[in-house]
Amino acid sequence: MAVTFCEQCGAQIPNDSKFCEFCGAIVSVTPAPPPPTYPVVLEPTNPPAREPGGGNAIPKVAILGVSAVVIIAIIAAVLLVPHAPTVPPSPPVTTSPAVTPNTPPSPEKMALVASDFPAGFSILYAGETAPDENCTEKNFCTTGGYSVSAGNTSGTSADGMLLDQTILIYTQPATKERLSTVFDASYPELSSWGITPLPDPQISDMCLAWRFAVPQAAMPGNATLGGYALTFGKGGVYEIFVAIGTQSDYTLVKDLAGKAAARVTT
Repeated sequence: MAVTFCEQCGAQIPNDSKFCEFCGAIVSVTPAPPPPTYPVVLEPTNPPAREPGGGNAIPKVAILGVSAVVIIAIIAAVLLVPHAPTVPPSPPVTTSPAVTPNTPPSPEKMALVASDFPAGFSILYAGETAPDENCTEKNFCTTGGYSVSAGNTSGTSADGMLLDQTILIYTQPATKERLSTVFDASYPELSSWGITPLPDPQISDMCLAWRFAVPQAAMPGNATLGGYALTFGKGGVYEIFVAIGTQSDYTLVKDLAGKAAARVTT
């Protein structure tokens, strides 16, 4: 049991006494001082490491995060910035004469003009031809061309002659097989009419010629029409001449084709 002392007589009395049992004095109870309190310091479970100088070290997670960002930035710079290719050392170069490839003139410059025809003929049409779709150098196809149509003064094949010149620029040089293929594709109706081969007109190294007759069933009044076809090639330039009418002149066709061939340089 806790005890205290009487302030009057000094006798020892119980702590909860209101009067001193020895001298009867009123006991003034002074509450016991509270126990001393000490500041509580909450330490983290894993306190950060201390630098030798006393400062706090940067957490490892932050260091790893910054390092990852820096590494990603370096990789992106390496991948996105273009670099010059590594070229192996070239062997000693010996000087040789420069070779300038011969480029054919534009199809329009190779086309016949009114002065190329005899008197009585005029140009009825002249214009560009469309290239093949998706044409590349790896395919045998035309990159474009030019076409000219001329005729006598009446402009009808029934009483004179109509002549077409077609110039086509192809991705591969002419051979007789390719000339025949291009001709059949350009004038498929002539193949169905039946054509007769003619001797080589010798317009160029690659040349073919035919004679044909228009079926009477295809003509009004069963009129008789005939004509000539001639095709030649120089390099990637393919030309086709077709003359049709009651007065078709093969000599004139060869003469006009010769003029056109002289304008082709390869």
